[in-house]
Formats: sequence, structure tokens, C-alpha cells
Amino acid sequence: MDETLPRSWARRLVLSIAMFWGFLCIAVVFVLWYPPLAFFLTLIPAGAAGFYVFRTALEPCRTETGESAWRLLFVPSVTYRHYPAVQDALSDTFRPRVMVKVLRSTGWNPAVAGGLLVLLLATYLALLALVLINGPPRWE
Repeated sequence: MDETLPRSWARRLVLSIAMFWGFLCIAVVFVLWYPPLAFFLTLIPAGAAGFYVFRTALEPCRTETGESAWRLLFVPSVTYRHYPAVQDALSDTFRPRVMVKVLRSTGWNPAVAGGLLVLLLATYLALLALVLINGPPRWE
């Protein structure tokens, strides 16, 4: 990862991860208690948001490979040809140090960035408590 990260890319990456996390948390609740609705209402948007996270993470590869992020994501021959660059981009993007750098590059107030991390942790703990309190799902 470069020392300076583009502000617009950093903001898109943070928002896409937040969008994916939100849809995934809603999907967990729907899968546990309303399985038929889960697929249409939450799992499809969560999957689309997941693809958007990876597309955003692969955007910096465009300068090195000359290929768009969509082609790197969906065309196996292109991905295979540029595999080292794709692997480096994805593994570097999700390292904790790089994520801290991404949050700083957004230009947002540190309280906002810290609030996003606290919200992420609170959501995880709330879902864990929800599952522990209600027990395993009962699909009937």
C-alpha cells in the first residue's frame, strides 16, 4: 500500500465495509428466525455489498495491471494472469495497520472513525447476545 491513500477511495472502502457488515448482521437475524425471507431481503444485498467491498479493494490494481477491478474480480483468466497483484492488494487492504491508515485517510473526525469501530463491535456483541438468549434457531 502506498503511504498516501486517495481520500475518495478510502471513504468508499470504509462505507462499503460498513454496508456489507450491516446487511450481513440483518441477514443473520433473518436466517435465524425467518429463513424464507432471508434470501431475498438480506442475503442478496449482502452478497452484492461483499462484491463491492472486493471491487473497491481491487481499484488500486488498475495502475499496476491495466485492468479494471470488475475484470479482475469476475474474469478468471485475467485474475490468474495478474494473481500476485490481486493477492497483494487484497491481503494488504485488510491488514489492521492498513485499515488504520485507511480510516485516517478518509479525513473524517477521529471520533467518527472510532465510532464506526465501536459500532462494529457493538453490533457483533448484540448479535452474539441475541443468539445466546434465544438459543438455536427453530426452523419449522
